[in-house]
Amino acid sequence: MISTVAVDQIHDQLRALDPSDNNYAADFVDQLLTAAQALKVSDIHIQPAIDALEVRWRLDGVLQLVGTFSAGNLTDVVTRLKVLSQLLTYKTGNRL
Repeated sequence: MISTVAVDQIHDQLRALDPSDNNYAADFVDQLLTAAQALKVSDIHIQPAIDALEVRWRLDGVLQLVGTFSAGNLTDVVTRLKVLSQLLTYKTGNRL
């Protein structure tokens, strides 16, 4: 079982990132994915909220709230995830 201290440390590390920094999205995603891999998380859920990102992950079969973090520029976080997934960055799910 993963200790609460480890999850709290990850939360604190992500919260400490500066959303105005040009590298915020890359640092946020990299730290989140590194922590998830170390903890053997099966999936990560990132949900946009007003001026924030709610992050949850499934650990030992239970979906757990990691925290609510500053979105920075939300499109940068999504773009970073698309780049890492080798998806097209100019396509969106929005249809007009």
